[in-house]
Amino acid sequence: MAHHLSAETGVPMTLSDVDLDSLPNQRVVLHDVTWATLEALLEDLETSKQHLRLAYEDGTLELMTHSREHEQIKTILGRMLELLTFERDIPMLSYGSTTLRRKDRRRAVEPDECYYITHEQSVRAERDCDLVRDPPPDLALEVDITSSSLRRLRVYARLGVGEVWRWNGKDVVVHLLASTGAYAEGTRSRLFPWLPMTELARFIERRSELDETRLMHDFRDWLRSLPAAPPAA
Repeated sequence: MAHHLSAETGVPMTLSDVDLDSLPNQRVVLHDVTWATLEALLEDLETSKQHLRLAYEDGTLELMTHSREHEQIKTILGRMLELLTFERDIPMLSYGSTTLRRKDRRRAVEPDECYYITHEQSVRAERDCDLVRDPPPDLALEVDITSSSLRRLRVYARLGVGEVWRWNGKDVVVHLLASTGAYAEGTRSRLFPWLPMTELARFIERRSELDETRLMHDFRDWLRSLPAAPPAA
């Protein structure tokens, strides 16, 4: 079943008719989309064959497809994050690309990956994602290939996600949520201050040289070469 979207663009008006593969950059922005329509669309996506990334900001809905390169890089970055928490015995709970949403703030976003680390224990037993009841994820991963994550970063900020790692095609940029409610770029992660963030790009860039198993072995060996204790603040 397809649901109607209210939009000011010339794109088709039902989800089943939206063929993003035929659109420039496989991306479309719809305006004047109500929260009820967003929720209906999310239900529709669960049963449809289309796999879309979305960001919703106060009535504006952005839909994007997944490219092979995008999926490969977000998987590698996610595996590195999960491996470093395993190696350092850091509690972590993966929420994957669970749609994060708050109706009262008229914001929703589907991250490439997201994780609870500081607040892992407080949500460990929960079976659904309710950001009114629960704290937001501590970390989200974003991969920019053909479009900017600026809208998505604004949504993450309003949802209260403390940290976003964004691959911009060359580097892993760390965005830290400031007291102003906006993100500021940082050189180190607050969650893993001992981690040299600039090195992550080096491993991502080697994806065309090594298979992912070998890449993770090399990343693990590099992690084990780092100091056992975080540097003093």
